[in-house]
Amino acid sequence: MKNLLIFICGVFFCISSNLVLSENKHNAKYYIQKSHDLQLSKDTVWQKLLHYELAAGFNQTLQSAIQNSDFFLSENGRTSLSDELEKTLYALFLVTNDADEKHAQCKFPARLQWLKKKLNILDTDLPKLKCQNFNDWTFSNSVQSISMIYASGFLGNPATFYGHTLLKLNSRRTTNQTKLMDQSINYGIVSPPDANAVSYIIKSLVGGYEGKLDTTSYNVHTRNYAEHELRDLWEYELNLNQDETDFIAKHLWELIGKRYTYYFFRKNCAYRLAEILEIVKGVETLPSNPVYILPRAILQKMSRSFHHGKPLIRSKIYHPSRQSRLYTKFSALTSTEQKNVRHIVTNINNFNSESYKSLPLDSKKNVSNTLLDYYKFTEKSEFLPIDISNKLYDKSLKERFKLGTKLKNIHSLKKLRAPDQGRLSSQIRLGILHNNKLGDGTSIHVRPAYYDVLDADSGHAKDSALAMGELKMVLIDNSIKMRQLDIVKIKSVNPNVTSLPGDNGRAWKFKLSLRQQNLECLDCLALRVESDYGYTARPSKNFLIGVFAGAGIQDNRNNSGNIFAKASFFSHIRISNSTNMRFLTELPEQLDGSGGGENRFLLEVRQILSKNIDMRFLIEKNYTNETSIALGYYF
Repeated sequence: MKNLLIFICGVFFCISSNLVLSENKHNAKYYIQKSHDLQLSKDTVWQKLLHYELAAGFNQTLQSAIQNSDFFLSENGRTSLSDELEKTLYALFLVTNDADEKHAQCKFPARLQWLKKKLNILDTDLPKLKCQNFNDWTFSNSVQSISMIYASGFLGNPATFYGHTLLKLNSRRTTNQTKLMDQSINYGIVSPPDANAVSYIIKSLVGGYEGKLDTTSYNVHTRNYAEHELRDLWEYELNLNQDETDFIAKHLWELIGKRYTYYFFRKNCAYRLAEILEIVKGVETLPSNPVYILPRAILQKMSRSFHHGKPLIRSKIYHPSRQSRLYTKFSALTSTEQKNVRHIVTNINNFNSESYKSLPLDSKKNVSNTLLDYYKFTEKSEFLPIDISNKLYDKSLKERFKLGTKLKNIHSLKKLRAPDQGRLSSQIRLGILHNNKLGDGTSIHVRPAYYDVLDADSGHAKDSALAMGELKMVLIDNSIKMRQLDIVKIKSVNPNVTSLPGDNGRAWKFKLSLRQQNLECLDCLALRVESDYGYTARPSKNFLIGVFAGAGIQDNRNNSGNIFAKASFFSHIRISNSTNMRFLTELPEQLDGSGGGENRFLLEVRQILSKNIDMRFLIEKNYTNETSIALGYYF
């Protein structure tokens, strides 16, 4: 009898348990109705997960920026938020014999995480899947934080003039020795390999190219940016909790290989990656500028943002390029150590000289450490064939191992101000001037972006210049006249810091502008394109000199001729942390018989008053003399 009662109770318990489970078991239709009741398709996070934005044109309708059809489960998914939500819920609950990787849970894990939270979906209601590809990509779901990486501007490639950003997933399973294997996500332009520079720039401005998100290990980017293109890297780790970190990592998985229309000035790498971070509520990374978005502006926005009452940026790490490491180490050497480096380089890695043998142990370590960076640097300079460069590197490495590991006075890399702490990117400058021919007036200078040789800030190419749409005007006799419009202005300087073979100090300039022919006239605008090539050197830490030779074509205004050549000499001098100056002498020569052209001389001094305010003093001679002083504000 007792056993019978136990059996009856057991059967009753099983029946009642199954009843409870069946009451808690819900299907897709239940949650779809619940999503309708909550009007979940109108939620801003759902819109961000689908990357909805205003479509081009005048109808102001919303549609997804992503062009891949496989990103949507509904045939109307690119234009209908509600249809895509309904199809997503159906697909998440679908039981199928297909491979797990094709299932919506594996393809769209961020959608799943968000919908489970918003609709209180139970794990027991969903089919159980492995999603092995996603697990492998995240090193078994071990992503513990996310970093934004900023690569300083590279003037050798129009797509990276303003710097570049990418995201890195920091895994708790990697160490300091293996963290280069962490996953990184890059957004870049998709263009044919044979595209010329002019069409490349024009198409990227008007949306003639696609942009694509791809993923690879972080070491691929460090090799490309820091080693090959010699660009400094800055890593900004974000202050997110684990749930938010997982959410972004899952959404990045959803976006791999997805394509957008690429726009150079606004919807570029910085914009697309920053908007991904904003799927987390409360995270603000996008500046409000409606015209253009620059990578450095994203960093500045992040540095001012707070999340959960804490700064959005948890930490910053500087990763110097191979060139920066070489220059820093070489500059820190004593004169005797520098002499030995030069002797070893020019004598095919001769460690047997009496001069080197007589050095103290720490000096030998300093010399060999510098040589290691130098021979890697020569891979970029192409001064030596790569096989010879590698052999000399190996020889220096063996010498370094012989000297032991400890180094008492190791030279630390120079600490730079992080790019987010620099001035803002746009500038307006107002001043007064006196022209010996035209009299007194007011100068007006507007530069939407980015920098000149005197205000190249952290994250910019030092002693170089980059500007687009820079406008200079004057107000004289109650009349406003355009003096100059620089459509594109680039000056790239690579100073010869070490005087070692391969550190050649090459420099170049390119300018497309509409400008007055000289300082005597206000109605002599001429379209002008010019290009120069030259060499620079840095005799001391705060003094740069250089020479250029170049040529150009222009409108034949006032019998000035169409073709000209010119030589120029310039120098940049850093007087203090807040004061610097530049000299410029240009000697043009017309080549088509006009005999026009006048030598130009310029002296400009910049005084920093605060981070976003400076003052400029300018003396210039070109047919006549002009002196001006102006106050500039960066915004």
